[in-house]
Amino acid sequence: MSEAHPKVLISYSHDSHEHRQHVLELAGRLREVGVDCMIDQYILWPAEGWASWMFKQLREAEFVLVLCTPTYRQRFEQESEPGRGLGVTFEGWVITAGVYRSQMKNRRFIPIVLSQEDASSVPEVLGFPRCERCGAI
Repeated sequence: MSEAHPKVLISYSHDSHEHRQHVLELAGRLREVGVDCMIDQYILWPAEGWASWMFKQLREAEFVLVLCTPTYRQRFEQESEPGRGLGVTFEGWVITAGVYRSQMKNRRFIPIVLSQEDASSVPEVLGFPRCERCGAI
């Protein structure tokens, strides 16, 4: 791992134009402080196709920031309408396999929430420990 320039991928769902803008701004801020951050918005159309491109990004990233929203979780856990959010569904399989291979000692796939309301949107396989009494993180 490069201490000066860690390679990071942001995994997120295309919830809305505003959400995509937030992701773009987050990636830009990370790049400003020296993080080699990648998101799909930086690529017009990968020659190898989106699935191959994303698989390579997930495989090569030192860390994957998983930006959790209700839409992300539904797609990750295959609970959204068929044919929608296929990118997140695919990423969910790759991420789940990575967590499995690490024997649940996950340090690469980091769930991120932008608000307390989104805390329940973290996919189960990446779950934050919660207080059983109040549900707080």
